[in-house]
Amino acid sequence: MPTIKHQLGFGRLYGTTALGGLGQAIPSLTMTAAQLGGFFANPILPPYNMDRSRDARLWLTIFSTANPGPAAGNVQLDVGLTLARPGIAVVDAVHSLVQAVPAAWAGSQRIVVEVLNAGGPLIPGRTLERDTLIGLRFARNGPAVADTWTGSLGLVTAAWLEYSEDCRFGSCL
Repeated sequence: MPTIKHQLGFGRLYGTTALGGLGQAIPSLTMTAAQLGGFFANPILPPYNMDRSRDARLWLTIFSTANPGPAAGNVQLDVGLTLARPGIAVVDAVHSLVQAVPAAWAGSQRIVVEVLNAGGPLIPGRTLERDTLIGLRFARNGPAVADTWTGSLGLVTAAWLEYSEDCRFGSCL
Protein backbone atom coordinates (compact mmCIF):
# COMPACT_ATOMS: atom_id res chain seq x y z
CA MET A 1 0.00 0.00 0.00
CA PRO A 2 1.52 3.36 -0.97
CA THR A 3 2.29 5.86 1.76
CA ILE A 4 1.35 9.50 1.19
CA LYS A 5 2.53 12.61 3.05
CA HIS A 6 -0.04 15.41 3.25
CA GLN A 7 1.25 18.84 4.28
CA LEU A 8 -0.65 20.62 7.04
CA GLY A 9 -0.21 24.34 6.58
CA PHE A 10 0.07 27.25 8.98
CA GLY A 11 -3.19 28.60 10.38
CA ARG A 12 -2.28 31.15 13.07
CA LEU A 13 0.14 31.83 15.90
CA TYR A 14 -0.24 30.29 19.36
CA GLY A 15 1.28 31.71 22.55
CA THR A 16 4.50 33.71 22.54
CA THR A 17 6.67 33.34 19.48
CA ALA A 18 8.70 35.28 16.92
CA LEU A 19 8.73 34.86 13.16
CA GLY A 20 11.86 33.26 11.74
CA GLY A 21 13.13 31.07 8.96
CA LEU A 22 15.03 27.90 8.18
CA GLY A 23 17.49 29.07 5.57
CA GLN A 24 16.21 31.85 3.34
CA ALA A 25 12.85 30.48 2.23
CA ILE A 26 11.26 28.11 4.79
CA PRO A 27 8.96 29.97 7.22
CA SER A 28 9.33 29.09 10.87
CA LEU A 29 8.75 30.34 14.39
CA THR A 30 11.28 30.87 17.17
CA MET A 31 10.68 30.16 20.87
CA THR A 32 13.11 30.72 23.74
CA ALA A 33 13.46 28.37 26.70
CA ALA A 34 11.14 30.65 28.68
CA GLN A 35 8.29 30.66 26.15
CA LEU A 36 5.22 28.59 25.42
CA GLY A 37 4.54 29.18 21.76
CA GLY A 38 3.96 27.70 18.35
CA PHE A 39 1.18 27.55 15.79
CA PHE A 40 -2.19 26.11 14.86
CA ALA A 41 -2.34 24.21 11.57
CA ASN A 42 -5.27 24.79 9.26
CA PRO A 43 -7.94 22.19 10.12
CA ILE A 44 -8.51 19.41 7.61
CA LEU A 45 -10.89 16.56 6.90
CA PRO A 46 -9.30 13.13 6.34
CA PRO A 47 -7.98 13.08 2.76
CA TYR A 48 -10.41 11.30 0.42
CA ASN A 49 -7.83 8.62 -0.45
CA MET A 50 -6.80 7.92 3.17
CA ASP A 51 -7.18 4.33 4.35
CA ARG A 52 -8.78 5.16 7.69
CA SER A 53 -8.48 1.54 8.86
CA ARG A 54 -4.70 2.01 9.14
CA ASP A 55 -2.58 4.20 11.44
CA ALA A 56 -1.76 7.78 10.48
CA ARG A 57 1.51 9.34 11.58
CA LEU A 58 2.41 12.97 12.14
CA TRP A 59 5.80 14.66 11.65
CA LEU A 60 7.15 18.13 12.42
CA THR A 61 10.52 19.81 11.98
CA ILE A 62 12.61 21.61 14.61
CA PHE A 63 16.03 23.26 14.47
CA SER A 64 18.44 25.34 16.53
CA THR A 65 18.38 29.06 15.76
CA ALA A 66 21.95 29.51 17.09
CA ASN A 67 25.16 28.35 15.48
CA PRO A 68 26.26 26.40 17.39
CA GLY A 69 23.53 25.82 19.94
CA PRO A 70 24.23 25.51 23.69
CA ALA A 71 24.85 22.29 25.63
CA ALA A 72 22.73 19.22 25.00
CA GLY A 73 19.30 19.00 26.59
CA ASN A 74 15.67 18.23 25.95
CA VAL A 75 12.84 20.28 24.47
CA GLN A 76 9.23 19.58 25.33
CA LEU A 77 6.86 19.75 22.39
CA ASP A 78 3.12 19.83 23.09
CA VAL A 79 0.75 18.80 20.33
CA GLY A 80 -2.92 19.55 20.75
CA LEU A 81 -5.27 17.31 18.78
CA THR A 82 -8.97 18.08 18.29
CA LEU A 83 -11.35 15.69 16.54
CA ALA A 84 -14.79 17.08 15.73
CA ARG A 85 -17.65 15.22 14.03
CA PRO A 86 -21.11 16.56 13.31
CA GLY A 87 -23.51 15.74 16.16
CA ILE A 88 -20.77 14.22 18.36
CA ALA A 89 -18.97 15.84 21.30
CA VAL A 90 -15.58 17.35 20.39
CA VAL A 91 -12.59 15.29 21.59
CA ASP A 92 -9.50 17.26 22.73
CA ALA A 93 -6.16 15.82 23.81
CA VAL A 94 -2.67 17.21 24.37
CA HIS A 95 0.28 14.95 23.68
CA SER A 96 3.60 16.01 25.19
CA LEU A 97 6.81 14.61 23.85
CA VAL A 98 10.37 15.23 24.95
CA GLN A 99 12.96 15.44 22.18
CA ALA A 100 16.69 15.19 22.95
CA VAL A 101 18.86 17.75 21.17
CA PRO A 102 22.64 17.46 20.77
CA ALA A 103 25.32 19.70 22.25
CA ALA A 104 26.59 22.38 19.87
CA TRP A 105 23.61 21.67 17.60
CA ALA A 106 24.55 23.30 14.30
CA GLY A 107 22.37 26.26 13.39
CA SER A 108 19.61 25.36 10.97
CA GLN A 109 20.41 21.62 11.10
CA ARG A 110 16.91 20.17 11.26
CA ILE A 111 15.51 17.28 13.28
CA VAL A 112 12.32 15.65 12.03
CA VAL A 113 10.20 14.55 14.98
CA GLU A 114 7.39 12.01 14.92
CA VAL A 115 4.49 12.90 17.20
CA LEU A 116 3.49 9.80 19.14
CA ASN A 117 0.52 8.94 21.35
CA ALA A 118 1.62 6.69 24.23
CA GLY A 119 4.36 5.19 22.05
CA GLY A 120 2.11 4.58 19.05
CA PRO A 121 0.89 6.66 16.13
CA LEU A 122 -0.94 9.90 16.91
CA ILE A 123 -4.04 8.73 15.01
CA PRO A 124 -4.56 4.96 15.31
CA GLY A 125 -6.42 3.11 12.58
CA ARG A 126 -10.23 3.06 12.78
CA THR A 127 -10.25 6.34 14.77
CA LEU A 128 -11.48 8.71 12.06
CA GLU A 129 -14.77 8.87 10.24
CA ARG A 130 -14.92 10.45 6.78
CA ASP A 131 -16.46 13.68 8.17
CA THR A 132 -14.10 14.14 11.16
CA LEU A 133 -12.59 17.61 11.28
CA ILE A 134 -8.97 17.37 12.48
CA GLY A 135 -7.35 20.29 14.31
CA LEU A 136 -3.72 20.42 15.42
CA ARG A 137 -1.65 22.81 17.52
CA PHE A 138 2.15 22.56 17.79
CA ALA A 139 4.17 24.29 20.53
CA ARG A 140 7.40 24.32 22.46
CA ASN A 141 6.63 24.30 26.17
CA GLY A 142 9.80 26.01 27.38
CA PRO A 143 8.60 26.49 30.99
CA ALA A 144 7.95 22.73 31.40
CA VAL A 145 10.28 20.92 33.83
CA ALA A 146 11.22 18.41 31.11
CA ASP A 147 12.39 21.21 28.77
CA THR A 148 16.03 21.56 29.82
CA TRP A 149 17.55 23.01 26.64
CA THR A 150 18.51 26.67 27.08
CA GLY A 151 18.63 27.59 23.39
CA SER A 152 16.05 29.16 21.10
CA LEU A 153 14.17 26.58 19.06
CA GLY A 154 12.97 26.97 15.50
CA LEU A 155 9.73 25.24 14.48
CA VAL A 156 8.88 25.00 10.77
CA THR A 157 5.32 26.28 10.19
CA ALA A 158 4.14 23.12 8.48
CA ALA A 159 3.66 19.52 9.58
CA TRP A 160 3.13 16.33 7.62
CA LEU A 161 0.37 13.76 8.03
CA GLU A 162 1.57 10.40 6.70
CA TYR A 163 -1.06 7.82 5.80
CA SER A 164 -1.66 4.73 3.70
CA GLU A 165 -3.62 5.15 0.50
CA ASP A 166 -6.99 3.45 0.17
CA CYS A 167 -6.57 1.61 -3.12
CA ARG A 168 -10.23 2.09 -4.03
CA PHE A 169 -9.48 5.77 -4.63
CA GLY A 170 -5.89 5.79 -5.88
CA SER A 171 -3.58 4.06 -8.25
CA CYS A 172 -2.23 1.27 -6.04
CA LEU A 173 -0.38 -1.33 -8.04
